[in-house]
Amino acid sequence: METKVKQGYLLLADLSGFTQFMTVAELEHAQEIIRELIDIVCKNLKPVFNIAEIEGDAIFAYTLEEKFSRGETLLELIELTYYNFTFQKNIMQEKSSCTCNACQSIRKVDLKFINHYGSFALQNYSGNIKPLGSDINLIHRLLKNSVKHRSYALFTEKCMKKTELPSEAFIPITENYEHFGAVAAYITDLSESYKRISEIKRTMVNEEDADYVAKYKFRLPAATLWEWFIDIAKRELWMLEKTWVKGERPKGRMSVGATNHCVHGNGASTEVIVDWRPFEYYTYKMVAKPFLIISTLKFIENEEGTEFHEIVKLNNKWPKFLKKLIVKFFALKVMKVYEGYKKIEMLSKPQQVIAESGLPEKTIV
Repeated sequence: METKVKQGYLLLADLSGFTQFMTVAELEHAQEIIRELIDIVCKNLKPVFNIAEIEGDAIFAYTLEEKFSRGETLLELIELTYYNFTFQKNIMQEKSSCTCNACQSIRKVDLKFINHYGSFALQNYSGNIKPLGSDINLIHRLLKNSVKHRSYALFTEKCMKKTELPSEAFIPITENYEHFGAVAAYITDLSESYKRISEIKRTMVNEEDADYVAKYKFRLPAATLWEWFIDIAKRELWMLEKTWVKGERPKGRMSVGATNHCVHGNGASTEVIVDWRPFEYYTYKMVAKPFLIISTLKFIENEEGTEFHEIVKLNNKWPKFLKKLIVKFFALKVMKVYEGYKKIEMLSKPQQVIAESGLPEKTIV
């Protein structure tokens, strides 16, 4: 039995409106709907979180602190999970031709997240690993709170400090519980994040239009690999002879409009994020005189890990053949992309790179 105390993140994903939905809905269809919605949430969380238990209308999950070197990744994971949950819920409602109360009330079910950082021991109960401790009790207490929103993410003050999320972008609250006293926390409305994600203008470089495409298979979940490319401190560990400096952060976060500055040798360049879909892809523009670069980095998760595509295009008005030669040389000789990818593997200590299954290790377009 594992009794060593660990530090990590605790998460409860709870279906809002569940009791009301189950009261008016036909049980046969209602249970199918709830199962599908819970499965969507679990699928999004599983690459990073361990699912400890499905508690009726709630999912209790945990992960160790080293899973997130960058606190924003936790918030991005929650926002993406909520986006996929809401998108699928709306599709289910629109496609349903059934007139029963359950099928006509799908949109009334919503989702909220409770997040805490703390200590716990992992106990093995008949083969099922569950965290145990006072912080586990606290996060369950936090489900009963004064928040009026149906869809929100709540972070305890302890979790906010650990993730270093910008508190000014959240609404501060204080809840009181027996044995715990006053608990400070911060909330954000997830319906606003859904709207924001839905309205982002998509800017992607297509592979057929690219001047160079690098492809690589990592035995890492997309959320973990994402941090190696987004966290500028991690970039310096694998991007050889490059120094990165944090630039602008709209509303305190990485998103569209954020910048990073790269210093290499006697040169310097600025990366500007122009499209942002966490764990799926992001697109940036960079001026590295005299080159005008636009690139999309795609993270395609599968059962074995993540298939990564780095798709690069020069916006200079030069002949296509010349741009291909320049970008190929820049990627392989200057940026040394494949050496960097292998360094990520070594530093993240995954198993050996995924065996070839039809996708070449690198592709030139």
